[in-house]
Amino acid sequence: MAKQIGFAVVGLGTVARTSVLPAFAAIGGNSRLVAVVSGDRTKAQIVAREFKAAAYHYDELRQSLQREDVNAVYIALPNSLHCDYAVEAARAGVHVLCEPPMAITADECRRMIRTCQTNRVKLMIAYRLHVRPAVVRALGLVRAGHVGSARSGAGAGHGDDGAHESALRR
Repeated sequence: MAKQIGFAVVGLGTVARTSVLPAFAAIGGNSRLVAVVSGDRTKAQIVAREFKAAAYHYDELRQSLQREDVNAVYIALPNSLHCDYAVEAARAGVHVLCEPPMAITADECRRMIRTCQTNRVKLMIAYRLHVRPAVVRALGLVRAGHVGSARSGAGAGHGDDGAHESALRR
């Protein structure tokens, strides 16, 4: 069996609790949850107990990143915190998987990229809608020249079309 990638999930909001953490529990295999990091110590302890992981507070981020079994972080924090936490993880030599949007400014995005490159760690944004049929169709229309230049965009909540769930079960 290939080496398991040990993840620390940083941020225990809705996305982490309803999607990310259950996914770790469901997939097993090459990835496993080893730590959770939250601004709420009680929440961290409850979630850690439920998912059999270690609990850390945001003030203890460095400690969580220094664990030998933490190879990557999943950043599920408010958007304004993505850059600082990603940079901290990269400086610790830990790979970064971040919820979209990557950051709130282009300069922050460049800082994240530069820091990850300097520290030779991978940086990935957990964007999954690029395989959603409606997105694939829209991209095809743009590439075929049927749509002009985008000037703005907006989004709304979306249901699961099965792309994500089926991928978890593979």
